[in-house]
Amino acid sequence: MKCITCGKKATKSENLLLVIGLACEECVPRGKDVSFQILPAKNPKDLQFVLHFLEDLFGETKFIEFGRCYDIREMEQLVAIDEKGRYIGLAVYTIEQEDPALMTLLTVNVDESFFRRGVASALLKEVKRIAIRRKISKIRVPISNDDLISYVFYHRRGFRLSGIDINLCVKSHGDELEGLWKLPLRDELYLVCNVRDGQFEEQLNRIAGTL
Repeated sequence: MKCITCGKKATKSENLLLVIGLACEECVPRGKDVSFQILPAKNPKDLQFVLHFLEDLFGETKFIEFGRCYDIREMEQLVAIDEKGRYIGLAVYTIEQEDPALMTLLTVNVDESFFRRGVASALLKEVKRIAIRRKISKIRVPISNDDLISYVFYHRRGFRLSGIDINLCVKSHGDELEGLWKLPLRDELYLVCNVRDGQFEEQLNRIAGTL
């Protein structure tokens, strides 16, 4: 395969980037290191960032997943803030009341200006630390069928496909929309990982800093 940007023949390890619509490592380099901290959202400003970010990204702040409705306002949130005080990423999760050993991670997202600087990996590691402290055994996360980058991101960090809700996106939006890379937005994929799996921890540590 060839890079979609520069036309150079891609290496075997770069082929996946081309498949999901990116480019070779030279055309999509890892960004410069950035200093940031991850904190629990605890004030109105934090919440407004989360709500506005997700509203801009998804057009909504309430989501139908796993057979129930999740309202961002009722969930716990983490925010990533850089040394200049800018919000650069977030994670939203909740502990299921019906199953206190199960965490639903609704989303991990990073401002596109800070892609490939380790922010998403750091957010996921913090979610995992929280899960361990609260004696959670499993974390589950939903992604839409067009979100290939998230599919790769989670799978490289210990998650596995656990189910598919056929046509959930169509039912939620009332129509079949055009998703990323002009893929039809139809289904929701459900991924799950075992929190206390040593392999999960090893994968997080090995890949930290790549996204």
